[in-house]
Amino acid sequence: MHTDPSRPSVDNVRPEALRSAADARLAALLCLSAWMPPSEDVVVIDASTCEFDVGWVFYYQSAAYMASGDVNDSLAGNAPLFVPRDGGPPQVVGYHRPLAEAMDAYRYGGDANAAPDAAVELLRAGPNAQIVPATLAIRRVTPIGMGAAKSAVEACVAGATPWVATPTVADARTLVEALHRLGFAATVTYGRTAPPRVTKRGF
Repeated sequence: MHTDPSRPSVDNVRPEALRSAADARLAALLCLSAWMPPSEDVVVIDASTCEFDVGWVFYYQSAAYMASGDVNDSLAGNAPLFVPRDGGPPQVVGYHRPLAEAMDAYRYGGDANAAPDAAVELLRAGPNAQIVPATLAIRRVTPIGMGAAKSAVEACVAGATPWVATPTVADARTLVEALHRLGFAATVTYGRTAPPRVTKRGF
């Protein structure tokens, strides 16, 4: 989990500030009640609730539909509702990608709907981190030169969290997987402006 204190993480929240599952469910119901017309009674579908380290995703439907099964009584566009464990405000989560990716986005920057960037942030180096292979992995996937790749890896080993641009989001995910195998924690970035791209490889 990301441990940068400037970003959401349950590790950075006082225990008394963390929501319980019951707190989160109540927050979801209060939020839904505020959004829906007074005449619309909404229920949380508890069997479909998904729990993650950073919070819960709740699915919901009209009470009338749950009782009748008649599609005419159902809600339309009822995207799931994410309630953060750290006490943050509930967020509607889109259907366009897996929930796991939405949670990655929330861990990174506090927005479960943030789009992934074509960039990778190196978070930390493990005790058995392989520096030279990691440098070569960055060099292979990104357009930056060997010197810049080496500097990024060395900065991570020293405790910084450097980030590098990749040609595509798919390349960023490939690089994250490669770095994990080499003993580095890394993540695709979400919702930030990528650094200027280097379009010509250099040394």
